[in-house]
Amino acid sequence: MNTKAIVGISLVTAFAVSMIFAQNAMANGGDHKDVTGFEVEPFKNTIHVTVSTSTDMIPNSKTIGYAFGYGFVTGTNDDGYPENVLALTTHWCVADSFEQGADAPCGDPTAGLLEALGFGDGTNEAHNDEKWHAHILDLKPSSAECIVAVGLADSPHDETTYEVDLGRTLATQNNLSPGWTVTIDGGDISVWDVPRGDPHSAAYKKAGALYFGIVGIVDSTTDPENPVVTNLCLTAPVT
Repeated sequence: MNTKAIVGISLVTAFAVSMIFAQNAMANGGDHKDVTGFEVEPFKNTIHVTVSTSTDMIPNSKTIGYAFGYGFVTGTNDDGYPENVLALTTHWCVADSFEQGADAPCGDPTAGLLEALGFGDGTNEAHNDEKWHAHILDLKPSSAECIVAVGLADSPHDETTYEVDLGRTLATQNNLSPGWTVTIDGGDISVWDVPRGDPHSAAYKKAGALYFGIVGIVDSTTDPENPVVTNLCLTAPVT
């Protein structure tokens, strides 16, 4: 039996399957996927990063029915793969941040990463709502599982596609849930409290803002009481 299943919102609605970069976003027109610009504002000890879109109000994953977010690719590793992505995300009923609150309708158990990292039974259920939150992520070329999950197994594609490198990302647990404040103001989304000493902060001004969706894969049979997110798959090349 295959121990992995594509995770959905409340295990019903599939995650979004698109990742659209700012330079291509205008083709979508007039919604939260249309990234129109970004601003990096320095303060004495922190920086404030804002992404602007053409929508009147940026939704969350519970109201729109799929998980998505915005981010900045701030660097590449020695192999030339994108890393150090500042990601602002919303994903209802999947727990990976202590900034998320509890949402009882998600069901029990909730898929996520927090319990698997040793934070105690019930941690996933305590942090499974749609609240916007921040991560610093590293990426790697897509695994065979991700290529299948995003629907490219039977389609010719020349571009390299990517997934989150969970091993590298989780090696520094403050990247999992750094605690930075994320706010929505109409069509703008901002992250506050990013320390100026953060090793990635100098790169934000050089980064490009992007909209993204993710396909998640969950192992729900190895330990049915503690389903674990095993892959977070992106569906378009990162440049």
